[in-house]
Amino acid sequence: MPRPPGPPRRTTALADLRPGVPGVDRLQLALERAERDFVAQVVADGGIEAWRRRVEGRFRSARDALARSGVSRAESAALVVALVDHAVRDRCWRQVDADPDRGWLVLWRHLARRALPPYRAEPLFLLAWTAWRRGDLVTARLALGCARIQDPAHGASLLLGRLLSMGTDPRLLPSLAADRPAPAQRAVP
Repeated sequence: MPRPPGPPRRTTALADLRPGVPGVDRLQLALERAERDFVAQVVADGGIEAWRRRVEGRFRSARDALARSGVSRAESAALVVALVDHAVRDRCWRQVDADPDRGWLVLWRHLARRALPPYRAEPLFLLAWTAWRRGDLVTARLALGCARIQDPAHGASLLLGRLLSMGTDPRLLPSLAADRPAPAQRAVP
């Protein structure tokens, strides 16, 4: 009699969070192009705040596109680079908290696999947070471990690590999105 499927094996799950080795050169080129485009877009948009408002909608669009078909390498790289801006990352964090849809897990896993250092900590943290909020502690711990390897001092990851080590029930923590403005000054490093 076949065994029922259990939680993913640690080695399989970790491999799922690593960038694809054959495409690393293409990922690097896409990230470098996205860095240049980021600077040009901020200037074209008239400053960082206008760019932040515009890029926020691109994360929702990418989440929805992954459910239907896919997201281009260029768009994935642009979103990975955008997450380095802590205000953007924090807006995504609050957005996930307001709507812990499974599509966010798919998006953060997709972006984590398309991020190279120094860009990996943010999508890995968002994957860990989303998994934790949805009660998937295995994925949360694996993604958090990967994020902390990338950046041991990553403030948001340290916070989530404390919540996990204390055994905090994610259903008991109030939503970060509830009645909170999204000013850039509140960004957590």
